[in-house]
Amino acid sequence: MRRAIPILFSSLLASPIMAATINFGPNGCSLADAIRSANQDSAVGNCSAGSDTDMLIAPDGWSIRLNSNLPDITSDITLRTETTAGQLELSGGNSRPILRITGSGTDVNIQRVEFREGRKGGVLNGGGAALNIRDATVSILDSEFNANIVDADDGGAINIRNGVLVMRRTSLRNNWTRQAFVGDNRGGGIYARDSIVDLDEVFFDDNSALQSNPEEGGTTLSEGLFMDGGELTMDRSLVLELYRGIRAINGAEIDITNSTFEDSDLGYRDISKLDVQGPAFVRLNHVTMSAKMSIRDAILEGTNSVFTTCVLTGTNWIIDSANRYFNNECNGPEQWPGLIDLADNGGFTKTRASVAPSSVVDAGDPTYCTATDQRGEPRDANCDIGAYELSPTADLRASVTL
Repeated sequence: MRRAIPILFSSLLASPIMAATINFGPNGCSLADAIRSANQDSAVGNCSAGSDTDMLIAPDGWSIRLNSNLPDITSDITLRTETTAGQLELSGGNSRPILRITGSGTDVNIQRVEFREGRKGGVLNGGGAALNIRDATVSILDSEFNANIVDADDGGAINIRNGVLVMRRTSLRNNWTRQAFVGDNRGGGIYARDSIVDLDEVFFDDNSALQSNPEEGGTTLSEGLFMDGGELTMDRSLVLELYRGIRAINGAEIDITNSTFEDSDLGYRDISKLDVQGPAFVRLNHVTMSAKMSIRDAILEGTNSVFTTCVLTGTNWIIDSANRYFNNECNGPEQWPGLIDLADNGGFTKTRASVAPSSVVDAGDPTYCTATDQRGEPRDANCDIGAYELSPTADLRASVTL
């Protein structure tokens, strides 16, 4: 899976052999008609005709506030702005969902789009106020999901079932699912069921799912990403959540590299930011787990990582190599890793930098060293433990006055 997904993503970004370009915006072609033109391979409204795989292109800086639901996307398209300097804003205006993508043979590529204020309500509404994906393959690049809300279903921003979701350089902030009447809602940012989810440079920030908690007579708040089965691969990402970060059940396979898990400033530090309920397989390499981790009934590989608080129940830790532990609750003696506070140290997401001397510097197991760290900076042959690699050189300048 780790080899196939990047190849798939690259192929979706490549220019198609047969394609039509449909420009929408101030020219009178609406996004709704552009989608219809692509689906039907014909001209609809003021839009040019689609043909096979279509390019739907918006002017840089164009903004759309939906006053009616968009048609489902059922054909292969790329939705993007005119240049890499622009972004398209799609807003549901806190009153309607934004996009639905369906079909086992449907490939959709989304670039430089902000999905905001999508709203979806009603029991059994299907979830995903920004994106509802069924069976399709969707790749998302340089985009944002902000303040999308679902009432009484799963997946505040994205709900995907039996599909493939690939995300690069994308943030999910302040997306919600809200419980109505009875039942639990899962995945404030993303809910994925029986799907492949591949994340690279993705930022989760304060996404929540409101759940009923009748045993305590109230409610609990849940995670930014919920994996219900399927496979998750995550690299160079940051999970910064108030409540749970990533939760997985029903045999989900988890593979996380060069990523940081952190409690937000006002977060609940007694709630796990990585919570996996097996049977499951979990692989963590070059992870800085600056928050509680809970893994039950699973097979665990942990290498070149920093762990703060561990709750391991019925879990077989089959590989434990070159890890550091903040306390004695994990799999070894406490060792101060020498990490400073989360900050912008370069790269798409913030990191916890290491300082010298530190027990993590040049202490990694070379068998599991990656080529780069969370920021994309190269690692030494004797790599550091955790998501951050301390540079062996500094940019020094000296001046002399005579």
